[in-house]
Amino acid sequence: MKRVLRPVISIILVCILMLTFVGCSSGGNSGASGTASTDGNVKTIRLKMNHTVAETSLWHTYSVKYAELIEERTQGRYAIDVFANEQLAAGSQLKTLEMLRAGTIDIDLHAIPIWAGIDERFSIVNMPWLFPNSDVADKFLFGEGGQSLLNLVWENGCVPIALGENGYRQVLNIKNPITKPEDMTNMKIRVPGMTMFIDFYRQLGADPTTTNWGEVFSALQQGTIDGMESPPEIIYSGRFQEVNKYMSMWNAAYDVLILSMSQKAYDGLSEEDRKIFMDTGVEVMTEQIAAQRAKNEECAKLLESEIEMYYPTEEEMKAFRAKVQPIYDQYADKFPDDLKKAVNYNE
Repeated sequence: MKRVLRPVISIILVCILMLTFVGCSSGGNSGASGTASTDGNVKTIRLKMNHTVAETSLWHTYSVKYAELIEERTQGRYAIDVFANEQLAAGSQLKTLEMLRAGTIDIDLHAIPIWAGIDERFSIVNMPWLFPNSDVADKFLFGEGGQSLLNLVWENGCVPIALGENGYRQVLNIKNPITKPEDMTNMKIRVPGMTMFIDFYRQLGADPTTTNWGEVFSALQQGTIDGMESPPEIIYSGRFQEVNKYMSMWNAAYDVLILSMSQKAYDGLSEEDRKIFMDTGVEVMTEQIAAQRAKNEECAKLLESEIEMYYPTEEEMKAFRAKVQPIYDQYADKFPDDLKKAVNYNE
């Protein structure tokens, strides 16, 4: 599967876009929501950062890099403790976003489907086969579409820092190869807690379930679910190929990451530190996007030796797209006009 790295102009655009959010509200020096400790003459405020997946993933790599740069660039005023695998909420992805909004988690890295659990407008990004390649996705993310997503983060009580990439979501299972919609009949597929994904898989004839992420591996081992869907790097880093037999590279949904901060933590930052947190986030997530695209391609190739991989033909993909077309009609009134225009929703 080919991946096209985003051109330099996209990097410039994302930086411009993100920097518009720096200093959007006045700040003080009241302290963030983390705990304070003293290291020599520097009072260090410790912040908690959460993400969904394994410590072997690029999500974790770039979360740690962000934490290291923040501590360095604030000269020790802030230190970020990174928690993988939704440790702070016992595996519940949706609960961690609720904790972010409440200010009990300070910084967060989550994919769009989880944000859609609190506001279904986010789910427009994951509509089936909406973005055929990375170039089309970039025009949305690093233009008006991306800005609309960041506005939604503000509207939902959190502070957007930067956009990243999870990649194209693929499907894998323990029962049979998926080459046509009928192959998914009654298959119990784990999906994130997003209503649109549930409707999408039901339209294909599957039986979607929203098992907590932390329980997916054991559920596959025990046979209480038949399959799951995720980008290749998440599958490989989580070793999910060990509990699945078949994988279809169908690029069903393009997935975006959002690096964000609680309003409580943001309000506690000085103007100087706000700029550091925002600028550093843009820098790190820009690197993450390029690395994630390369890693997804690499992991897809590695998975070919460990699981039965199938690449549907264009003719086979037409059958899948035709089967889910009613989803577009069903959700047409749920998305704001600016987002629909940004994705050419009706074309």
